[in-house]
Amino acid sequence: AEALGWRDTCLAWAVAHIVIGLPLNLLFIPKAAKPPASAPMAALPQIAMDRTMWLLAFAFAGGWTVSTAMAAHLPRILEAAGASTVQAVAAGALIGPAQVFARLVEAGLLKNFHPLLSARLATLGHPFGAALLLLGGGGLFASVFAILHSAGNGILTIARGTVPLALYGPQNYGYRLGLIGTPRAGGPSRCTARRQPGH
Repeated sequence: AEALGWRDTCLAWAVAHIVIGLPLNLLFIPKAAKPPASAPMAALPQIAMDRTMWLLAFAFAGGWTVSTAMAAHLPRILEAAGASTVQAVAAGALIGPAQVFARLVEAGLLKNFHPLLSARLATLGHPFGAALLLLGGGGLFASVFAILHSAGNGILTIARGTVPLALYGPQNYGYRLGLIGTPRAGGPSRCTARRQPGH
């Protein structure tokens, strides 16, 4: 951005999407099979939004809100905590690798445990890192905070799919994920319409 300016940087990013990303999508992602024209539309399942689903929806929406805010404001937050510009940028560069490493750990070391354990550990990453940042300052803990925050975020993206599957099983899995993800998506909630008496 400093060498080209923000407009040319955005243009280069757009060109990369068209020249690299679009051909990769066209070449390697299989086309979806079309259902037979005579196939009747399946009725939407009646799924009760129980307490667990509401809690999952709240937790995942909260995690998504934090990760989105941090993606936009991480360098400034770290600088406000005492990190130099170089330290803040270096910490930001650790976000991607920390997410990937955490997912590998989750797939390797934590695969024999219930997905709720992974989800609980993931939700602790950001607050624990934030506490270290507040107590020790950005100069010492900028990178530690970035790693803990990103590792938690990386595992939480996996937990959004594995926890509902482990708790409710595969039946109506996709529809249930849609209901749980509605608050995170910010769209109008259909959850209350599906709520059954007594839940």
